Parts: sequence; C-alpha cells; structure tokens
Amino acid sequence: MLRWLVGLIALAIIAYFVINEVLPALRPSGSGETGSEVGARSTESTAEVAQLCVEAVGGAYETVAAELRALGPPPVDSAAWSAAFLDLGRALSRAERGCSSGCFSSSCQRGREALDELRGAVALYDGMIRMDAAGNPATYLERAAGLLSEARSLAASGR
Repeated sequence: MLRWLVGLIALAIIAYFVINEVLPALRPSGSGETGSEVGARSTESTAEVAQLCVEAVGGAYETVAAELRALGPPPVDSAAWSAAFLDLGRALSRAERGCSSGCFSSSCQRGREALDELRGAVALYDGMIRMDAAGNPATYLERAAGLLSEARSLAASGR
C-alpha cells in the first residue's frame, strides 16, 4: 500500500513538472515579433506586474491597518480576533499572489518587504493576544507604509 502511494505521489510530481515546465517551453510562440518588440513588450508587462504587486500590497496594508485599529489594544474578544485573523490572512495571501508572478523589479522587492512588515505586525498582535509577545504593531505598520511609498515611487518611474 505504501509503495503504491509513493509511486502515485512520484507520478503526480512528474506530471506537474511536465505540465508546468516542459510543455510551455516546447510551445512555439508564433507571435512573429522581432527581438526588440518582444523586449519592449516584456518591459511593459514587467511594469504592469510591478504596479499590480504594489497595488496588492497597498490593499493588504489598508486591510491590516484598518483591522488592527478596529480591534484596538489587547485584550480583545477571541471571536473578533478569529474573524479578523482570517480576513488578514486572506488579504496577505492576495498580496503574496500579486507579488509572486515573476516580478523582480525594485518596486516588487520593496512591495515584498512591506508585505513582510505587515506579516510582522499581524504576528506581533497575535502574540500580544496570546500574552507571549510585547511590542507595538504600529512600528511594523510605519515601516510597511514607508516601504510601500518607496515601492509606489519606483513603480511610477518604471523600476
């Protein structure tokens, strides 16, 4: 039974690799574009991806800041924190997906750094509620706001 399960998992991994790595590489582009046209389109799409990343992180920042402000300092109602924690997790996951689509620009890097600060704010607040951490989540939010501002400036300048 165990050998069968291991074989099935190995087969799934191979199929995933073939579908996501091998097949896209084998497909002809068929676009008829010259190298410079592809480069221009690539730069444009990189700028678009960077802008989407920054917007996603901006949305997560607004959600985290609003939720933590609404909850106020601990102690808080556990049901309220559970609901807020789920919302915060969803917002951070959306931002993560928005920034993980192959964007390596400076603006995406700053966006991911801001996202890390937002995660830090949520983790600290969670620790404060559980009484095993001390600090001020606002510090994380201030750093996230600064990084987000940098990311927006970089994205606006196409970097």
